Amino acid sequence: MKIKILGSGGVTGVPRWSCSCDVCTKEVKKDKRNIRTRPSIMVSSGNKIIVVDLGQDFRQHMLREGIKKIDYVLLTHEHLDHIASISELGRGGKVNLEMPKELFEKIKKTMSSRFLYLKTRNPDIKINVFKPKKIGNIFVEQIAVKHEKDYSKEKIPTFGYLFKEGNKKAAYIPDYNKIIDMDKVRDLDVFISDGATFESRWGHVGVKGSIEMYKKLKPKLMILTHLNHFMSHKALEKYAGKFGNIRPAYDGMVIEL
Repeated sequence: MKIKILGSGGVTGVPRWSCSCDVCTKEVKKDKRNIRTRPSIMVSSGNKIIVVDLGQDFRQHMLREGIKKIDYVLLTHEHLDHIASISELGRGGKVNLEMPKELFEKIKKTMSSRFLYLKTRNPDIKINVFKPKKIGNIFVEQIAVKHEKDYSKEKIPTFGYLFKEGNKKAAYIPDYNKIIDMDKVRDLDVFISDGATFESRWGHVGVKGSIEMYKKLKPKLMILTHLNHFMSHKALEKYAGKFGNIRPAYDGMVIEL
């Protein structure tokens, strides 16, 4: 199983177009790992390709990686940095777009016209409720989490995904402030976790919260993703590394299991 970080950034990406901070103006020129597109990963094994989330940079990701065909697209939640490019699948050939039931029901109400567009433009697309399944050699199941904003009472159905091949296990949870399915994130080889903020806030456990999860769960490796412009790659690498085998993600990063 191979996991590639397609996008390691947060909702605005890095550099942020309107920002004059050191990370957005200076660090992006010194180290390309500071250029962070919207959050997404690609999981592959054999000839099967799974993409998780379709943020604003999905087209750029596919062109950069030379990907012409995807087998499955899985969604974590409804925020635009995770679903904005859903219409791109209108020319995506035979592809399965799936998400857990609670998310499916909510998106179906708010994006019914988009679903109709997809089916009209791409008769080979299948849009379904996700159920745990084996895709090629990889068994995939959802991880229920909470991603509730401090300033909002809105309930946002949010999920991560667990990928298992042989005795290897990897979890991807880019947005959360609480994990409901804790049993699913134990004994992980790789945990790709929320690093959207430094402190835990705005519905994100953030860097400090992920470090606490690392101490509690003891995965063999933790990767921080969904990174904004609060810290450069080099500075975050130094800070997180003090607590164990914790590394910041960067666009194009590959994890082999």
